[in-house]
Amino acid sequence: MTARVAISPLAYVTVGREAVGHVLARGRAGFTWDGPSWRASAKDYHEQRASRRTSETISPGRLAHLRRLMADDISIDRAWHELKADRTAPKATVDALMYSLRRGTEALAVSDNKRRLSELSEEQLRAVCHQLRNFKPEIAPAWTLEEVEALVIIWSELK
Repeated sequence: MTARVAISPLAYVTVGREAVGHVLARGRAGFTWDGPSWRASAKDYHEQRASRRTSETISPGRLAHLRRLMADDISIDRAWHELKADRTAPKATVDALMYSLRRGTEALAVSDNKRRLSELSEEQLRAVCHQLRNFKPEIAPAWTLEEVEALVIIWSELK
């Protein structure tokens, strides 16, 4: 006797008589989660995590800052603005801005570029200014000091 047994909602496997009884006796969940490969993977995962309770580690200074923002005397608006000010723009945002700025200062009039510029931290802005001043001629003309200053002024107005 053979039968089709569901191993997931969309997958079936044909098994012999002995296996059918074994699968039915254990139930689908037991068959799936008690397998040796699952146990080995779970054991490796817990060994690698050691005593860490979370998958992401937060520096003690950052954790102390976050806890201070949760104090009763801190409004949610103040906490939100502090958290937003601490963030840096993702690398993809910086790269997209740099790509757009190859066209020159005209790119600063585009709303998407203004949004990207507003997301930059001060450190990221310095890096962008440095890159603009040092564009390779085959990529785009390097920005003048006045053009870079205009970018910084727009950034400060957006903040």
